[in-house]
Amino acid sequence: MDFRCCAVNGVTSTTNNFDLTPWCTVSGSCQQGNSEIPKSCCKDVDKSTYTSAPTECHGFVYSGYYNEKGCAAVWLDAVKDYTDEKKMVFLCGLVAAVSHAASLIFSLCLVLSLLVMNNIQVKENRVQNEEEKRKGMEMTEEGGGWK
Repeated sequence: MDFRCCAVNGVTSTTNNFDLTPWCTVSGSCQQGNSEIPKSCCKDVDKSTYTSAPTECHGFVYSGYYNEKGCAAVWLDAVKDYTDEKKMVFLCGLVAAVSHAASLIFSLCLVLSLLVMNNIQVKENRVQNEEEKRKGMEMTEEGGGWK
């Protein structure tokens, strides 16, 4: 990722977030008076062109030569963009998973209720058959009815 930013809150002049850092107060090109901002803040500078960053950028802080946006804002925007896109994918996946789980639970409940109802019907049929057999035996013992 390339954020193209400078400082925490951005740079607007030679007075900026870097003034109180060890780079300016203890050692570094700022403390030595060679730079007002790090060369990494300069536009179109990468690790291969870092050493030849224009003085108009890091030495004089001329507008248009450096990345003016603060890194905190750029980083938060990047996180927001990343999470918004990922959230949508995650939420779609979550909705799909929950709906599949609900369908599975509904199907299991339906199967179980059918099994229970079938088992009740089988028991009722058995009871009815046993009652008919018992009635048939009683009628046969009394000498009447069917055999």
